[in-house]
Amino acid sequence: MKKFIVDACNYVDAPKYLKEAGSQLKVTLASGQQRYLAPLRDDQWPSAAQLGLDDNQYRAFKTAITNEFTIIQGPPGTGKTFLGLKVAQVLLQNSELWNGSSSFDANPITVVCYTNHALDQFLEGILKFYESEEMLPEIIRIGGRCKSEALAEFTLNEVRRRNKRKLPKHYWAMEYDARDKVDELESQRANGMSEVTGLLHLEGWKINLSQLNKE
Repeated sequence: MKKFIVDACNYVDAPKYLKEAGSQLKVTLASGQQRYLAPLRDDQWPSAAQLGLDDNQYRAFKTAITNEFTIIQGPPGTGKTFLGLKVAQVLLQNSELWNGSSSFDANPITVVCYTNHALDQFLEGILKFYESEEMLPEIIRIGGRCKSEALAEFTLNEVRRRNKRKLPKHYWAMEYDARDKVDELESQRANGMSEVTGLLHLEGWKINLSQLNKE
């Protein structure tokens, strides 16, 4: 994002993971069938009708999949949410191409919406995809005012509470020790800053005294 929004780069390349994917990208057709294709080759793509899209949606969909930065805009009712879910579906179906193999190098998809209602609608759509694929949903809904019953178990507070029970008992002892060490280091830092401030004041007095002696 920084490359385009901050640095104002006007050259948009294909995502790195697509360059390395070859013919591995999987897409789901409107019929429910799945097809593998080389995403950077136009002749490999199914038609708009096969994907259940109109011509404008089709161009936007291909652009979003094959570019590292894409903005899709349009008036209400033109299918922006529908298209966003289609893009998310492709990314989730091919997560092995772009996501890390462990929690330490994971690359989560971040969904940001203007309203809580819009966010709930979008996440409900992603949840349906997980259910259709019989996959374990990996969703965390951040923020308050979630009115969706389907997303209740995926709110941040609920996920935190659920995972808290899974942590081994010695984890809490380690956490308390770590906090004590942080407090100790903070105290040492504060004492060090106090000593530095005192030395600076002392140096200031020395300078003032030397100037008086000269006079």
